[in-house]
Amino acid sequence: MTALLEDLLTPAETAIVSGAPIKEVYKVARERLPGRLVVRRGGKVMFRAPAAVCVRIDHGLPKDVPVRVRKVFYSHVANDPKAKVLEHRDGLLSYVVDASAATRAVTEDLAAYRKAMTLIVEDPDVQAGGATFRGTRILVHTIADLLKAGA
Repeated sequence: MTALLEDLLTPAETAIVSGAPIKEVYKVARERLPGRLVVRRGGKVMFRAPAAVCVRIDHGLPKDVPVRVRKVFYSHVANDPKAKVLEHRDGLLSYVVDASAATRAVTEDLAAYRKAMTLIVEDPDVQAGGATFRGTRILVHTIADLLKAGA
């Protein structure tokens, strides 16, 4: 993730690489993420790459893990994006998260996403400017719809 640490991701990209629904991305950002992981550019919300790691961790945690514990984990990730194992004691309970697995997954998914995006073009002379696969007239949304339908 070292090379990707300075990347800014849109909410949709954050959802893609974290594996969480976009609604969850916004909820985590609003309620749990340290402010330094969320950036506003031209009125748009953007996320630093470690935010995607936090969202991925959040998505995988059991629902009964308290928000205050989640915030501790995400603060650690914000301070040290290379953190491996995060531990936190909360009274008699102890929580452990493998941050390195989440970081590795986000890094791999982000690299795959970036590579896939190089295959898509929007040319006004091809399919009225709709997103197509480079060198073809095949619309991206057509293939996405087929995949979603189980084809």
